[in-house]
Amino acid sequence: MANKAKIKKAIWTTLICLFSTAFIVSAVMLINTFLAYQKAADLYGKVRDEFNRAIEKTTGNAAETTAKVIWSRGEETTTSPAPDGTTIPNDSTTPNTGEATTPPTGGDTTTEPQATTGPEPVYSEKFLNACEFIRSLQKINDDVIGYIDIRFEDNNKSKQISYPLLQGEDNEYYVTHAYDGSELKSASIFLDYRCDKSLANNRVSLIFGHNMNDGSMFHKLTYFKQRKYFDNVDIVIYTLDGIYTYKVFSVHNTKANDGYSTIYFGSSDEYLAFIKKMQSQSMLMSGIELYATDKIITLSTCLNTYKDARLAVHAVLVSIEN
Repeated sequence: MANKAKIKKAIWTTLICLFSTAFIVSAVMLINTFLAYQKAADLYGKVRDEFNRAIEKTTGNAAETTAKVIWSRGEETTTSPAPDGTTIPNDSTTPNTGEATTPPTGGDTTTEPQATTGPEPVYSEKFLNACEFIRSLQKINDDVIGYIDIRFEDNNKSKQISYPLLQGEDNEYYVTHAYDGSELKSASIFLDYRCDKSLANNRVSLIFGHNMNDGSMFHKLTYFKQRKYFDNVDIVIYTLDGIYTYKVFSVHNTKANDGYSTIYFGSSDEYLAFIKKMQSQSMLMSGIELYATDKIITLSTCLNTYKDARLAVHAVLVSIEN
């Protein structure tokens, strides 16, 4: 009997130790996760607030307070150099059409402004403030190329995707690093390294971001599965060469290797077939007619349903403002 009691006591002691260890490990993991989320919330919350103040402030130093359209989908407009010297192309002069299958080498696409006898370009205060804000981020990290802003509901920060847009030398670094270069579980929103940093020069601008359980980063892309957001919410990207506005035409679940993230095409017909295929796979249908001259963005994030599951959102460029 004594031996049985000792054995029983040993078993209970072992179980208590195991459960205690499991509890402590779980508690530590939860605390670490909470701290990681809090770090990201503090870092990006501060940047978001600074961005909102920047684009909303009015000083009267610019000739116009609201951004003016310099390119509109379906309309030919005169090319206009941005403050950094980049020229915004219209459909008839767009370079880098992707006819060649070899990816471009990349690099800075800015050019020196051409001498002109006409009036100096006039920029809106909103655009100039956005440029000033982006340059302030570039002083922290020159991999910052812009800022992505998706507002599902006005004046509701909890329903906003609002982050610096990065581009690294590969697609690995910003999977684990924040915009300031620090290691961060939430990481960054970043443009595929093979794309041109001037979005007007890409047929497809491919952008990645994590799907965080706390609702941050690209988690809210799932909102586009709801008709009211799919139809009415634009994707806006601020860069040094313009304010790009995109209209969503497709949202769908896919796999990492299903071709949804293709950015190079052998011909215009191949490209048109691709964007129409992405549209046909959408959970919701839009009335947008797509053309081979269109420029699109693909936003990509992970899903937790199975390994290599992805959520893809495709949107067509409808205007560039400055």
